[in-house]
Amino acid sequence: MLLQEITDLRKYVVVGSELSMSSINPSKDDAILKFFNRFFTDALITQLNSYKNETGVKKTAFDLAENALAKFTMYQYLIPGQLRVQDGSVSRIESENSKTAYKNQISDNREEYYESGFNYLNQLISLMESNAGVFSEWANSPLKKRFNLLLIKSAPEFDNYYQLHHSFTTFMSIINQQILGIDLFLKAKFSATLIDELITSTSLSNEKQKFKDYCCKSLANFTIKSALQTKIVSLSSYGITVLEKDKDTSTVLEKTPDLSAISSAINSADENSKRYIDLAYTYMYENPTAFGITTDKPTFTKTQPWV
Repeated sequence: MLLQEITDLRKYVVVGSELSMSSINPSKDDAILKFFNRFFTDALITQLNSYKNETGVKKTAFDLAENALAKFTMYQYLIPGQLRVQDGSVSRIESENSKTAYKNQISDNREEYYESGFNYLNQLISLMESNAGVFSEWANSPLKKRFNLLLIKSAPEFDNYYQLHHSFTTFMSIINQQILGIDLFLKAKFSATLIDELITSTSLSNEKQKFKDYCCKSLANFTIKSALQTKIVSLSSYGITVLEKDKDTSTVLEKTPDLSAISSAINSADENSKRYIDLAYTYMYENPTAFGITTDKPTFTKTQPWV
């Protein structure tokens, strides 16, 4: 079982000798509910739990899952772990030899645990994705079904086309924008059959692989443009506000927008998206046999949506 003993937790994080598993268990349960159940089915979590004494990729999967859970558990624990609740009151836990950490120190530690947990979760997902025959329950998970819809299937792969700094959390937050780009941008420009082949095939011809590379570059920029337009702007009864994360509290704040600050990034991504889709289109007509094309490249006007 994942994180069954306090010694299991100490393999992945540095904690004091006085910390017991009984005090950490509520945070562990919260972490499973908040992070693991968000992506994995109960059946898959049970499968991962059973791999503690296995070898090879199964043991690697167990270790990655346990490491991720340890980080998420500490992320959940750090705030309540500093407090004592009794007789209807809440007080800080301090002693002569140990003082409560400063607010920014706790915030920095929680942010590091949060990002690190997702990085290990990303490694676990990549391992299951490349060994789908071993992890039978992975195929049934909602996340796997979402990944099947994507042309760019991981944060490191996305980094090849637009820099996310391998951030799994950022990649996950823009999945809907990528699917939007596939459905309303790529499939509107090319045939749905061709785009579906790029998504599902593991043995593309050299010509189609290069074509896919152009499409991925275009899609990445389209995704970023769409995310910038939708993720940081909120429409409410108060009008338009910009969403901003407070680093100290991890809460999302709404502020009066300065749209000029992000318009340059939106315009750049939009322009790059259109340029790469034009390159893909031109390359397709330069290699008509590979794409089953029997007509000359049409001449388009500037009224086309991709221009």
